Amino acid sequence: MFAAALIVLEVATVTWSVKLKPVYEYGALRYASAGTSPEIPFMVVLVMIPLLAAGAVLWKRRVTSALFWGTIVMGAGSAIRLPVRSSAVANLFELVLIGALWLSVASLRNRRPAKAS
Repeated sequence: MFAAALIVLEVATVTWSVKLKPVYEYGALRYASAGTSPEIPFMVVLVMIPLLAAGAVLWKRRVTSALFWGTIVMGAGSAIRLPVRSSAVANLFELVLIGALWLSVASLRNRRPAKAS
């Protein structure tokens, strides 16, 4: 339900009213917003709240702190404008979050006892 509500929120507040323009960056075509984008990416913030909560639970249960810290790094990377010309640096923070998710799942799998056959 949370994911469905976020999709409806994003479509209603951002997607329907967006105007796109073609932009060539480093020899590749991409489409960017022709207007101003919201300063606070609400979708990112709202998605990160349950990730941060799950990371805190995993850390408290002494499984792993990777999801908590990966979410913090992703949030900081989205919030702070780095003095880098490329907008692709945001992908690095997403990669950190993906790695943290993978490490958390691996830690949970290793912690569970094997099923008896």
